Amino acid sequence: MKTIVIADDEPSLRMLTRITLDDPEYRILEAEDGSTALDLARSEKPDLLILDWMMPGLTGIEVAHSLRQDTHTANIPIIMLTAKGQ
Repeated sequence: MKTIVIADDEPSLRMLTRITLDDPEYRILEAEDGSTALDLARSEKPDLLILDWMMPGLTGIEVAHSLRQDTHTANIPIIMLTAKGQ
């Protein structure tokens, strides 16, 4: 079973992403902020991390940067989401 972490501070966007990925082959974990996302990524070693660009506390960019610095998490694929228009 593949593990996916969805990190977004907007509950409705986490739900939409979860529904989009709904499949019995996936175990989906959710984080409402960057710190929680970083903790989950380090403890669960997910197969994919979906990060919101702008979250309270640590941003998605900061989480991605921290994960890339650690040899245990450096190869986790990351998809960044943003509502920014630019």
